[in-house]
Amino acid sequence: MIDRSAMGLKEVAGGYGFQTPLAMRRTFLRVPAITAGEYASRFKRSQSQTEMHR
Repeated sequence: MIDRSAMGLKEVAGGYGFQTPLAMRRTFLRVPAITAGEYASRFKRSQSQTEMHR
């Protein structure tokens, strides 16, 4: 949802059951070892570039 919607990280965190955006951030740092914001930036850019090349 982070990379496929226009929702902010606060809304995404709440939608997935995290009590706070900080809780989601901590989970992201443990699992993929990047913040949710970094993940969103990296993959949203990637999708935009892919769509431009179609």
